[in-house]
Amino acid sequence: MLNNETWLAHSHFQNFYDIHLKPWVKNLGWVSELLDHLKRNSGWVVMGPAKIGLIDYIDIVEAEDSFKKIYCYHGGTWKHIYGPILFVFRKTHSEAHIVGYAIPKDYQVDLEADPWTWDNLTIIDCDPEAATFVARTPMVDKKTYPVFFLSNGETNAEVNWNRLLHVHPHAIRVDRVPGGRHAAFMKMAELAGDSPRFFVVTAKNWVTKPEIFHYTSSGDSNHIVFGAKNMSNGLENGHMGIVLYDTEMVKKTPKDFGLDFTQWNKTTYVPIIASEATFATTPFEAWRTAFRECVKLGLAKDQSVLPIWENYAYGPFSDSVLLGAREAKEFLQQCDYDEEIAQHSEDWDWLKQVWFTPRHSH
Repeated sequence: MLNNETWLAHSHFQNFYDIHLKPWVKNLGWVSELLDHLKRNSGWVVMGPAKIGLIDYIDIVEAEDSFKKIYCYHGGTWKHIYGPILFVFRKTHSEAHIVGYAIPKDYQVDLEADPWTWDNLTIIDCDPEAATFVARTPMVDKKTYPVFFLSNGETNAEVNWNRLLHVHPHAIRVDRVPGGRHAAFMKMAELAGDSPRFFVVTAKNWVTKPEIFHYTSSGDSNHIVFGAKNMSNGLENGHMGIVLYDTEMVKKTPKDFGLDFTQWNKTTYVPIIASEATFATTPFEAWRTAFRECVKLGLAKDQSVLPIWENYAYGPFSDSVLLGAREAKEFLQQCDYDEEIAQHSEDWDWLKQVWFTPRHSH
């Protein structure tokens, strides 16, 4: 095992996966050994240094259709690997080459699309001496950047935190940091250590494309924003999206950075929708997010999506979403679009005071 994992699969496993290799690949190193081992044996096969305990074994073999699945033990837990698998060889820690793939027969993927964009992708390192390199795909880095989950009392924080742990077990939660957003980001930059970048998943996000955590940057000094689907109005853009922050740029951002770290520094948008953002979990949270975002949009040059925020919302607490958007417009008009006054929208206590006025009582 290149990464010291242990794998568990049933001898029938290969009957439920379509496995394709590049024609020039002689073997996949330890992966080929595992596949050959499954052919020669019956029942469950374990390959790797870890031993499976009786309780784990019972839980797995009694799971529905478990014989169709493959499991990996890494980081102290057994995980079911679902979705397509890419077999890669690495030339360097930041340069990888696809040499094959395995797709569950009951799983739909677009074979014409870039494999790195497939949903629920698992990447398996193979023996780099087993074949010759013929292609270059600079999309995955063996040493991934730290992933932080930033929460501050959001109603759906626990659900989304557990989802992130499922797809990225090494994520770190940063919760309720005193001192506001600037202090929280300074804390994450400190925890990132010598890593040049770190991911931030805010508590509103349900991760849908965990493969972005293998994204490698070009080396430019910038923050990289991935798209999120707004579950209240259907917009798909960088608002509430997962961001890959430049560590040094974060450290150099002053306390009076304005309304957003990504507005203070150079930012690149990557049009990959990597999460679903659900913010309308209570009337106040629905109003708060809409208000804050529409204040930012009202001060921006491009206001093309503002009419959607102000006039269209569906699902839970949609009336509060619309109210937040419209009152943001009123607030900016009253303060004559003064950016210093607009920074009140980043103050949680100020937002609560505005919300809990008599006209907002429900």
